[in-house]
Amino acid sequence: ATINPEATLIVENNGNTSVSFAQAVSFDALQIKNGTVTNSVNIAVNSFTQSNGIVSGSANLTVAEMATLSGGTQTGAGTMIFDTGATVNHTGLIYLESGRKVENRGTYQLSGNGYYSARGGLGASTVTNGSGATWTITATRLVNNDSSSSIVFVNDGTLTKSSANNTAFGTSSGLSTFTNNGTFEVQAGSFQLGAASTANFVGGSTARLTTAGGTTKVIDGTGTINFGGTLEVLLSVGFIPSNGQTIPLLDFGRDKGTGTFATHTPPAGYSSISPTYNYSANPGNLEITFNQ
Repeated sequence: ATINPEATLIVENNGNTSVSFAQAVSFDALQIKNGTVTNSVNIAVNSFTQSNGIVSGSANLTVAEMATLSGGTQTGAGTMIFDTGATVNHTGLIYLESGRKVENRGTYQLSGNGYYSARGGLGASTVTNGSGATWTITATRLVNNDSSSSIVFVNDGTLTKSSANNTAFGTSSGLSTFTNNGTFEVQAGSFQLGAASTANFVGGSTARLTTAGGTTKVIDGTGTINFGGTLEVLLSVGFIPSNGQTIPLLDFGRDKGTGTFATHTPPAGYSSISPTYNYSANPGNLEITFNQ
């Protein structure tokens, strides 16, 4: 069948509808409310909406302009691509199965109850925030997985946690890996690593962490942290540490920290910050001392 390039394809009908693509096609809009869309060749659309149902297939589905995600499953060896110039509004749980991949090249907003969850145990699912892309988190979770599955989140662009609520990454079972090659910003609240999670801060990357002082950790939990790259510390409004004041900045599991940040950049008004890495404490932690 031929699809008009200006057409909108709506897949629904109580889960009994199945649409398969056997040749490459481009059209205006794809809406999945129920049922299954399977593509063994690449599909390109201007806008994409998924509120339930399944995206399946070995080829890519590329969104050029606008995507709205509030529920459903994505499975198969293909990649969901939100292209340069695309805006994504993600507010509900999306399951990833069979090593499904997601790549953001545009502007991504993760809010409400939105997150990705790997399940099924068939290959690691990967979510990538690409170079030059932006991803903003106000949701209470970024990714998780069941005990038989693993999920990898790679940040090559700018990933910003902007809200005061805590945001969870991973769980106490299964494997969740966060790799920062770009800029990771925590502007408020805490980024919480599950016990089975690993955070890798790669050489050349930046971790820009805003602290309000006190006992609240900017990164918290009992996961593994492999340190590298640049640590840049900023201060919340109203927090003015005194010269020589030491605060806890982040926690990790006991004996589950390796390496150090190569560079430690102080906030404005301070000459330096002195880090102390307590790998064998329970929990392990990084403390910083402010020097004027």
